Amino acid sequence: MSPHALHWNATLLAAAWAGGILFGWCYFEALRRSVALYGSREGRAGSLTLTAGRILAAAAFFAIAARLGALPLLVALLGFLVARGMAVRSARMVQSARAAAARRML
Repeated sequence: MSPHALHWNATLLAAAWAGGILFGWCYFEALRRSVALYGSREGRAGSLTLTAGRILAAAAFFAIAARLGALPLLVALLGFLVARGMAVRSARMVQSARAAAARRML
């Protein structure tokens, strides 16, 4: 394998990693918004639209990553899972802050 091919593979994997994190962040932000819309009475149609969009976008993103090869697909998935962890941590911090504010109100 030539050094040029190794550089290209490293660049591809870095792009797959960054793409997975970026797509995951967008995906989980859309999930947060669709849950908020679903909780409100007037936002049910918007929630369904966001959900369908998330599913279609995820299928398209991972299909593109799969066409690039097994390793880029795996790296993109790992980036997506990192973004999931960041989203879960963020949600827990918001929930904790809200609980602390509610305790102060009592």
